[in-house]
Amino acid sequence: MTESRTFIVAVRDEPSARVAFARASHLAAAGDRIVLVHARRKSLFMLMGAGEMMHAIPDLALAELSSTDWFDQLQTSLGAPDSVDIDCRVLDGDPAAAIADLARAEKAAMIVVAGHRQGLVRELAFGSTALRILRRAPCPVLVARNTGSDSYRAATLAVTADPSSERIIAAATRLLPKSAMTLLHAYRLPDEASLRMRGVPEEQLLPLRERLREKAQQALQPLLAQAAGAKLLLEYGFAPLEIVDHVQHEKPDVLVISQHRGSLLDERLLGSVAQHALYHAGCDLLLVP
Repeated sequence: MTESRTFIVAVRDEPSARVAFARASHLAAAGDRIVLVHARRKSLFMLMGAGEMMHAIPDLALAELSSTDWFDQLQTSLGAPDSVDIDCRVLDGDPAAAIADLARAEKAAMIVVAGHRQGLVRELAFGSTALRILRRAPCPVLVARNTGSDSYRAATLAVTADPSSERIIAAATRLLPKSAMTLLHAYRLPDEASLRMRGVPEEQLLPLRERLREKAQQALQPLLAQAAGAKLLLEYGFAPLEIVDHVQHEKPDVLVISQHRGSLLDERLLGSVAQHALYHAGCDLLLVP
């Protein structure tokens, strides 16, 4: 008997709820559970309303600010499958911490969040709730960008020769069982720039690249055994750029990548592979801790 799974769907408003819920409902199987979660961070206006200046704030304004009527109506309007249990929760406090804590308490299989808003603000909002959920999450986090009604048919897994790739494949196998998987590995000579500056000609660099490719292919063979039916694709170049280029040309339904862990300062490094994919890959993104 297959064990039921819990999907936490983090929403900030009705449009984001519909995008994230649509994806969770296609991933969920009969007997699974979806928990819609809206976390409210109390604003200064609301805190004033609860304190000594309460008399200075119109009751109607305070009621409108704190209303969650739109959220209360979601359960009946989203068209959830009958075989999946739906629950709705409103949490108070820091949204990222509250949602991560709930996922931990529920032993959630996945957290689903809607993709970032478009535009430059998206790329500058390092303190956004979605990014902080990614950092705190105890389970894989799916960033849902597309509203397609189909299940994922093609998944690209960005892999390396370290243990994180085994976790990526295990998560993809468990959460995306119907997807055809491509294992994508980007490799490059770590000192190629300095070699070129020293005048090493291209014909001498080619054998070095080929040797590196052979080593990478050999090191990644155990992953193919773990991901039955997957194909291995080796690309030469800088990993963040090669991954995004692959997504743009091959158009997989979802990109699976190791979730970036580290300090707040680490999260600000645009060079991180996961961060670059989060900003520039146009498909849905599954980040695995």
